[in-house]
Amino acid sequence: MICLCTSCAACFVACNSSKQTIELVLKGGSRPDFDSLFSQDDMNVIKAAMTPLTDEELAQAKGESIYTGWTDDEIRSYIEEKRKKSAVMLMYRVANRSRKETPLSLMLQNSNAGIPLGEVIMHGFNLKSGDKWYYQLATSAQTDDPTWNSVIDLFAGLLKVAYTSGDGDYYYSITNGSAPNCDCTLKTFPYATFALTEEPRLFDEAAFKEELHYLDNMHEINNMLFCEEILADGAKITYDGVHRFYRIEFSVDMKADAALIRDWFALAQKDMQVSGNSISKYNYYNAVMEIWDNGYVKYFKSESDRSAGVASGSPVDEFSYLWVESEIMSLLREDERISDALVFDDTIFLTADEFIEFYSHPQVVEAKLGKAEKILISVGCVLGALIIGAVVSSVTVNVLVKKGKLPKLAAKREAKRQRRLAKKQARAGGKDKTAADNAAQDAINESDEVEEAVTESSEREDV
Repeated sequence: MICLCTSCAACFVACNSSKQTIELVLKGGSRPDFDSLFSQDDMNVIKAAMTPLTDEELAQAKGESIYTGWTDDEIRSYIEEKRKKSAVMLMYRVANRSRKETPLSLMLQNSNAGIPLGEVIMHGFNLKSGDKWYYQLATSAQTDDPTWNSVIDLFAGLLKVAYTSGDGDYYYSITNGSAPNCDCTLKTFPYATFALTEEPRLFDEAAFKEELHYLDNMHEINNMLFCEEILADGAKITYDGVHRFYRIEFSVDMKADAALIRDWFALAQKDMQVSGNSISKYNYYNAVMEIWDNGYVKYFKSESDRSAGVASGSPVDEFSYLWVESEIMSLLREDERISDALVFDDTIFLTADEFIEFYSHPQVVEAKLGKAEKILISVGCVLGALIIGAVVSSVTVNVLVKKGKLPKLAAKREAKRQRRLAKKQARAGGKDKTAADNAAQDAINESDEVEEAVTESSEREDV
C-alpha cells in the first residue's frame, strides 16, 4: 500500500469544511439533478402500489373467474400485495440501472460479517467514471481484545482490489487471512488501510465476471437474483416529499419455490465457496432501499441470517451512493494517499478519472508475519509432532472455550483433566512416565480436543 503522510494530508484536506465519517456518508449525498429514469407507466405502477384498492376496482375484480369463491378481504389483500411486489421489483430494476448506466458515481460499503467469533467489519468503495472504475474492499476484526482480533483476521481477514481503464483488461486481487494487515478503523475516506501483498492478476471480461460472481454488471446493487415470486407479503413503499425519495422495505419468502430460492442466492453461494464454505439455507433476508424520485439509488441495506456450517452468521450490508460530482470529489480528496501524490509529483486531482488512474497503480509490498502467526509458529516449534492445521485449530479452540463458546467441549476438557489427575495420583511414588512422555500425551490429548471441537462445530451451526 502507498505510504501515508499525515502531515501533508492535513495541509491538503484543510480546504474541506469537515471530515465525513462513514456514518455521515451512509446517510447519502444530495439528490442528483438528472432527468427521471421512471416512465409514466412506471409511475402508474408505483402509485397503484401505494394506494388502497378502490371499491370500483374490487367490484371489477370480483367479476373475474380467478376470484370465484374468494371473500372481499381475500381479493383486496391479494391484489394489493401483488401490486406492491410488482412496484418493488420495478423500482429495484430502475435503481439498479441507475448505477450500471450512469457515467459517474461513487458507492460506499459498510458491512458486518455477523459471525459468532467476533465483530468483523468490511469497508469498501467503487468509483465509476465512464468505462473506467476502481473497487476495493477491506475486512478487519474489531473486538476489545487485540490478540483475539489477530486470531479472527487469520480466518476472516479479506482484501479485494479490482480495476479497469476501460480497455477490456480487468485486474483483480483477492487475499484471505491477515497478510494484508487491513484496518477498518480509519475515520475518513476510504475508511480502511491495508498492505497489498499480491500483484493483481489480468482477466478478460468473461473471466473477470466469472471470478467476481456478478449477475450482469460490476456496478449492480446486489448479485442476488430477485423476482416477484420470492418476495414475501408485507412490503412497504413510502415517499418522503421533503427530501424527494422513496423508501422500500421488503423481505424474501424462504418458503417460496425452492428452485427460485437456490437461483436467488447462487452467486452468494459462490462467494462463500471461495473461503471453503457452503450455504445450506437462508433463515431470513430483509432489505431496505432508498431511491430518489428520479430513479437514482440512494441507499441499500440488507440484514440476513444464513446457515453455512462454521461460517454461519447474520451479516449486515449497507451501501450508499453519491451522484453529485462536487460531493464525490470532496470525499475522494479526504484520502491521505492522494495528498502524497500531490506533494511528490504535483499531480492535480480535478477529475474522477485522475483518481481512478492513481488507484489503478497500487504498490505491492512483501507480506509480513502478524502477531497471531508468530504465536502459532512458536506453538508449532514446541509441539512439533502436531501438524500445523491442528495447531491453528487448537489456538482457536482454546480461545473459544475461554470465551464460553463451546460449553460441551469445556465439560469434556474438565473431565479429562480430572482423569489425568487421578492417574498421576495413582502412579505417585513408583512407575511414573517420564516428563517427555507426559508432554507427548498432553499433545495427543490436545489434538483429540481439536477433533472434538471440529465435530461439535459441524453439529452446532451457531458456533
